[in-house]
Amino acid sequence: MGEASSSTILSTKYGKQAIRLIGSATRSMTYVIYVTAALVIFSLLDLFGVLYHFQLYSEIQHDYIISVIALVLLGVLFPLIWKVLKARRALDSWQDVFERGSLQMGIAMSMAHRDKGEGIKAVAETVAEMEPLRQHIANVGTSRFTDVSIAGVAFDALVDESLVETDDLKRLLREHGAIALVLKDVADISSVMDFRRRIKTYSSNTGRRIGIAAIVASEITDEARKGAGEILLVQKASGD
Repeated sequence: MGEASSSTILSTKYGKQAIRLIGSATRSMTYVIYVTAALVIFSLLDLFGVLYHFQLYSEIQHDYIISVIALVLLGVLFPLIWKVLKARRALDSWQDVFERGSLQMGIAMSMAHRDKGEGIKAVAETVAEMEPLRQHIANVGTSRFTDVSIAGVAFDALVDESLVETDDLKRLLREHGAIALVLKDVADISSVMDFRRRIKTYSSNTGRRIGIAAIVASEITDEARKGAGEILLVQKASGD
C-alpha cells in the first residue's frame, strides 16, 4: 500500500508540474503570435509601399523597427523553449513513475506467493514484450532460472541469454536486457546497495545489461524506496 501511495504522490506531483508549465507555455505562445503578427503586418505594409506612401519609411527606421521586433520575438521565444523543455522533462518523469508503479503492482498481483519462480513468471506475465518468455516458462518451468550464479554473481532468480536456447528468446533478452530478482523479508537501503553492486558486477563480467531488476520483499523501508533508483521494489507478503 505504501509503495502504491508513494507512486501516486509522485505521479500527481509531476502531472501538476507539467500542466502548470504547459499552461505557462501556452500563454507565452500567445505573445509569440502577437509579435509575429506585428512583424508580418509591418512587412506587408513595407511590401505594398504603404509606409512610403505616407512618408513613414526610411532605411534607418525600417532596420530599427525590424531589429526591435526580432529582439522582442527572441525575448519571448527563449522562455517559451525553456518552459516546453521543462514540461517535457516533467512529463517524462510522470511517465517513468507511472510505468514503474504499474509494473511493481502488476508483478505483485501476478505472484501467487513470494517465491523465486513466481517472481520470474510474474515479470513475464506483466511485461507485454515478454510474451515469448511466458510461453517458454509454461513449457519448461522456471527451475533453470532460480538460484543462478553467473560470472561470480549469484541471484535468487535470473533470466539471461545464456540460460535460454531459442534464438527468439536470446534476441529478446539482448534487446530488453536480462531479468534479475532477489527475495528479502525486509528490503532496506543495504539490500538495495548490495543488489546494485551485483548488477554492476554482472554487467562488467558478462558485457550484458539487466533490463529489469527487482527486489521482492514483505516489507520495504522508506530509505530503500528513496534510494531504489532503477531497481523495482515489489511488496509481497510471504502469506499472500
